[in-house]
Amino acid sequence: MSQPSEGNVRVVIVGAGVVGTSAAYFLSSLAKRRNVNNVQVTLVDRVGVAAAASGRAGGFLCPSWIRGDVHPVAVESFELHKQFAKEFGESTIGFRRARACSGVAPQTRRTATSALSNVEKQWYSCRSSVREIATLHDAAQVVPERLVNEIAKASGADVIIGKPTRLDKPDKDDGKPMVMDIETAAGTCIQIECTHVIISAGPWSSDVASTLGVSISACYGELCHSILLHDDVGANALDPTCLFLDWRGREDVSDLELYSRVDGMYVSGNCEGPTKDILPPEAVSSSPQIASALKDAATSVGPSLGGYKLARSTACYLPICETGTLLVGAVPNTREKIYVGTGLTCWGIMNGPAVGRALAFYVLNGSPEKPEIWKPFLPI
Repeated sequence: MSQPSEGNVRVVIVGAGVVGTSAAYFLSSLAKRRNVNNVQVTLVDRVGVAAAASGRAGGFLCPSWIRGDVHPVAVESFELHKQFAKEFGESTIGFRRARACSGVAPQTRRTATSALSNVEKQWYSCRSSVREIATLHDAAQVVPERLVNEIAKASGADVIIGKPTRLDKPDKDDGKPMVMDIETAAGTCIQIECTHVIISAGPWSSDVASTLGVSISACYGELCHSILLHDDVGANALDPTCLFLDWRGREDVSDLELYSRVDGMYVSGNCEGPTKDILPPEAVSSSPQIASALKDAATSVGPSLGGYKLARSTACYLPICETGTLLVGAVPNTREKIYVGTGLTCWGIMNGPAVGRALAFYVLNGSPEKPEIWKPFLPI
């Protein structure tokens, strides 16, 4: 059994996506800033760092698109993304300013592409006029898998590939730590003592909570498929435009979006759900048929993509809570220090850093830095 020394803050984070790794990063950075060396963090994930949506998402960032209670979260998180780009290097995480455009696709033979005057090297063709819906000032993009792995490395957290099977909680509030049983990917069972637990397992968060003997609002998953296309050198020289299309082409394609990233052309579509009956993370995948349909659709929009190679075909669940919004804060009806951060929907990469930072403040301070921002998302 791994035991913390006297007075240590030992945090186990279940889920090593953008929220979990960001929580680990900010726990470490806040401890260093306060010259505290008794904070120990362990990330537990049944597949690995950035193995689910946080490694398969598109990485589009645009805080002005996010309204209501979540808007201040998005604004804070966008600033954190810029800090990460400065710390890790823009090229390392694929951070760059991006624009977003909308239009009707595919183009028909009788219609001509209507281009934006300020778009150079335009690679796309639409049926109607292309409308710019986010400027380079408003939006940016990252390569999520790169970003999340850099955050995890910078956090210094231990990473265990496995899943929690039980959480032993003290019978009395006598200061004794909790003990988490973990079944590792190698089939061994280990125990870790912890003073705090963070559940950041996306759509699997309510299942993890149940396994640990606590209850949170139900979490669902919306399955979205994607492919990554790249050129002969494994990259993409096209301008950083993200397309959100009104698709009117082949019927086996829907919800078509194309993001021109530094690592290639990210194409997503064919979303399904949301549903509570979700597969375990290691079993989530797409199909050759969907990959072929998405590539064909993408090529009809960007003819130059016909020469691109299929680098990856995959799928991921976007986490949705029955509350209809984020779920961030202390798990209710338990005296143990257990927190949750999930329900980020399609804005997981956008808002994950701020959610992780808030969770770090919950652990070290008992409340986030700006409680008024996070009050609407408290678990009930």
